[in-house]
Amino acid sequence: MNGCYETRVPVGDDDAQAALQAVVNMTKSTKIEARLEACKMICDLSYHNESLEHLRDSGCVEVLVELLAVGCPCTQRNAILALSNLSESHSCQEAIVESGILPSLFGYCVDGPYLTSETRRACARLLANISARMAGRIVDKFDATFLNKWMQSVEAIDDSKIRLHANRAKSAIQRAVAV
Repeated sequence: MNGCYETRVPVGDDDAQAALQAVVNMTKSTKIEARLEACKMICDLSYHNESLEHLRDSGCVEVLVELLAVGCPCTQRNAILALSNLSESHSCQEAIVESGILPSLFGYCVDGPYLTSETRRACARLLANISARMAGRIVDKFDATFLNKWMQSVEAIDDSKIRLHANRAKSAIQRAVAV
């Protein structure tokens, strides 16, 4: 045995919610470093499927959307990565749509000015996940001209991963428009 191992101890729902609330409170700090660390913690937790509902119930979706406005690229990247992971959960998708983030996602899913390729890829994945289940809501929220212009731009995206996810979103939106 190498002496390095991880022991997972089950945490009760009340303990998990209390711990998450402390992290959520950290995101409201006036210190950018505290916000970054809190966002990293939320992002790390978002990689575990069993944490997704706790994150949603703790108000993390709203907090992550707020953190996108912070002028720190690392915080923004972690917030988008966490939201992208949360978008794997159907119950979290509703909270994401209600958060008002959708207009921003389209802007990050094209070539041009961007935070980082990782951030843009996560935005495209988030949009694809939301579109797969809620394309009708997207069609209802956006002007047809805007959606058509964005869908026409998808094939010109250079980054293959962004284009892959953008094409998934595009297909779902096209199916919803056809209905």
